[in-house]
Amino acid sequence: MTRRLRRPGKARACLHQLARCGFCGELLEESFSVDHLDRNRTNDNWDNLCACDGTCHDRKSFYERTQNTKQVL
Repeated sequence: MTRRLRRPGKARACLHQLARCGFCGELLEESFSVDHLDRNRTNDNWDNLCACDGTCHDRKSFYERTQNTKQVL
């Protein structure tokens, strides 16, 4: 079962970053994602959440899964 971050946590991460992607800096669209920086999906502390666009989130997750050490973004 996939655990989803609740809307208030997602909104808090977006506001904290002034609606900019935490990886590329582009303005976020309404369908933005939130990344857990420590890779622990149960840790919803605001300093562990990074609002990002879907492309950046997918790219980061892919390289983490494949254990690639190259810089992703």
